[in-house]
Amino acid sequence: MENEVSLNEIRDYIEDIAQSIGMKEDISELTSARIIGLIADRKIDEAATIIAQQLGLPITFDVIWVPIDYEKQHSESQFCTSQLARSGRTGGGQESVTAQVEIPSNLPMYGSWMMKSLRIRIKVRESLVRNPPGLFLILAHELSHVLLYALRHKEKENEFYTDLTALMHGFRTTFLNGRIRVALQQYINEQQTTITQTTTTTYGYLNDNQLTFAVHTINENLENLRQRKRKLSGSILLCEGKLKSYKTKLAKFQYYINIISKNLGKKISGDDGKRMTIFYRLGYFDDIQQFVKRCDRKLFETHMFHKELNYYTTNSLSSLELYMNENCRMISDLQKKTSSIVQDIEFIGKYVDYKDKIKFFITSFFNPGFDSGRQTIWR
Repeated sequence: MENEVSLNEIRDYIEDIAQSIGMKEDISELTSARIIGLIADRKIDEAATIIAQQLGLPITFDVIWVPIDYEKQHSESQFCTSQLARSGRTGGGQESVTAQVEIPSNLPMYGSWMMKSLRIRIKVRESLVRNPPGLFLILAHELSHVLLYALRHKEKENEFYTDLTALMHGFRTTFLNGRIRVALQQYINEQQTTITQTTTTTYGYLNDNQLTFAVHTINENLENLRQRKRKLSGSILLCEGKLKSYKTKLAKFQYYINIISKNLGKKISGDDGKRMTIFYRLGYFDDIQQFVKRCDRKLFETHMFHKELNYYTTNSLSSLELYMNENCRMISDLQKKTSSIVQDIEFIGKYVDYKDKIKFFITSFFNPGFDSGRQTIWR
């Protein structure tokens, strides 16, 4: 298969994958090292399971080892991905790669509960274990085929699209590190001279220029998405600050009300008395506490969403915008309620003795839980 895919086509593929499937942050160095270690230990099924999980595929595997000369014995085999590797001293020639996932004809739809009970066979040539980074790349490519087939995607047989799908689902470093393997071989020629031959094997369907362009484009897109995520993080911090300030003032307001309730003999003017009866209305503080609980709950939900957001899909980005809008409304509500309660504190503060105000200040200073409003004083 000739590589005739233009950079514009690659950009279009990346945009299509982002819209139709989504994109993820790269896997961690620790996870990558673990997968390579498992491959080196011939635990291909465990390595494939971790790769599949990164692709959102809750499937397990059976590994079948085949000998180095498998193609010679089974020339009609259809599972050998012959053009996934190119080798030669000058980059020409072909190295046949035997490491392919057998996709069953009854493959369940992506997200189906039937995926969890699915076992898939992987045929691996013995010699590939000597190159764990290369086999890692091949497995990421082949399991990306499974993802596209499970999605019933129109590009499920497009090898370039499959490479890009793997790159956009956390395997960019995998491709960069495992794509090229240089092997040295020494032999003695007819003149009894020792000859050293270097053979370079390149895995994947994208050439150097295409891969560099693809990784750069994907990283640019991811950075734009990270900025949106950071914006949500800033919104969360602002909400938390506004809510903490409101809770602090609420605690002070409740404390003042409690003091006034214990000093019923204190003279209060008629107009002030009428205004103050609002604070003793049935359910007045219950409504306030319900508002605080809603803010706490919503902030917790937003924080958990932000923490777990590393898969940028159309749905997750819509949810991100929704959380941003809700945070903006919450900030606006908190500002209004804080302004209102400050006025109420100034109003009832006229009927609170100076020593009680000092007591509140000392108590709140040495008891952060009290100061934040988590401890309710008023009954």
